[in-house]
Amino acid sequence: MISKAGKRTGRFATAIALIAVCALASPSLAATSSTTLTSGDVNGSIALSDAKAAPGSPLGVTVDLTVAPGWHIYGTKVSDEFIPTTLRFAPDHIAKQSWNFPPATPVNFEGLGETIPVYTGKFSVKATVVLAPNLKPGEYQLTGTLKFQECNDNICKVPQAATFSLPVTVQ
Repeated sequence: MISKAGKRTGRFATAIALIAVCALASPSLAATSSTTLTSGDVNGSIALSDAKAAPGSPLGVTVDLTVAPGWHIYGTKVSDEFIPTTLRFAPDHIAKQSWNFPPATPVNFEGLGETIPVYTGKFSVKATVVLAPNLKPGEYQLTGTLKFQECNDNICKVPQAATFSLPVTVQ
């Protein structure tokens, strides 16, 4: 309710205050750091679990990728003649990183006479990165690269490397 003086009063003001307190207290509403990725027929986003962290602390990473219909990218475990899909942060501000890709789908390529694990459509990759313990408080950019080769049933494009950068505040 709004008074004649234009001020919120009563239950409406209480509800707004309660929503604000819940939003501040909820870890699921914590600030995150994210950016988009686009390279060829592969698009996606990459996000850190939090935009602020202490030196030496872990951060969760979620990468959501979409491969355009009719195209695929190779899985993480392929023979040397294929380009595996990889994600890596540069070691500048990262002490450790571990990536958890979903299982790739084995597809039989008759023209090649072999079955190869590939990603198609939408999929998510999870990771944990640990910030370097010697970082001083301040603003940093966590840079990295998504590497892959996209193909369809007839051709493969040249291998691609999409770089990304995520801001993080070290406290």
